[in-house]
This record gives sequence, structure tokens and C-alpha cells, in this order.
Amino acid sequence: MVDELSVHLEYVNVIIRRDALARVYPGGFQQYVHDNAEFMGITCWFDEELVREGAMSSQGAKGIVEYWEGLGIKAATYKRRRPVEWIELCVAGFGGPTVPCSWLRFYFENGVCFASSTLGSSGDGRSFAGPVDRDA
Repeated sequence: MVDELSVHLEYVNVIIRRDALARVYPGGFQQYVHDNAEFMGITCWFDEELVREGAMSSQGAKGIVEYWEGLGIKAATYKRRRPVEWIELCVAGFGGPTVPCSWLRFYFENGVCFASSTLGSSGDGRSFAGPVDRDA
């Protein structure tokens, strides 16, 4: 099942909760869209609940995460300066999130993810609370 509220995945993805982005971005979500108009549909896209920013490497994703943390997003719970669970954003590749992310569901066969609240009770998507196994 693929719902119209989904975010397409490519390369390295930084998925940001739209409510968190609106809370911390100066001027809110509409200002973010205006300020990033040249990237919309290229490396950035969004639905009603999520915003996706793309990177071509883990270093690029790290820079995006640091930028959003600087604005006040709580990216993750950290242990020894390493993320152990994503909180208001999530870094994910083709194999899923780099660490557990309970608020996203992934449909690898369609190359999209959803905020958990958009899934209803179908159970077709997979969330990750541990290591990723694409064949599970």
C-alpha cells in the first residue's frame, strides 16, 4: 500500500518532521519553502508531515543534521556523541535509517517513507527498532 502522503527516497536522506521544522525555522515552514525554492523538487521535497533533504554522502548528511541542530531541532538521543535513536529528524539510505527511528515507515519496493501516523493499521510499512534487514 502506498499512500499519497509519502516522501521519495534517494541516496542519503535527511527526513525532518515538518512540525519540528516549522517550530525552529525563522518564519516557519512557508519561509523555508520560499528560501529553498531553487532546491524544491531537486534535493528537497515534502508532504503534509515530512520534509526530505538529500545528500550524496554521509558527510553531506552530517552537515545537514548539524545545521538543523543549530536551529534547535532535537535530532537524536546520543550516547558517546553518536546517535542511538532519531527524534525529530532521521538519516536514512536505501537500507533504512542509520539508527532506530520509530516515527517513520519505509516501503523499500516503492522507494518511499511515511510518517507512522499516516499508515493506519495496514501494517504494510516497516519501522525499525534495530539493525536493518531488507529481506525481513
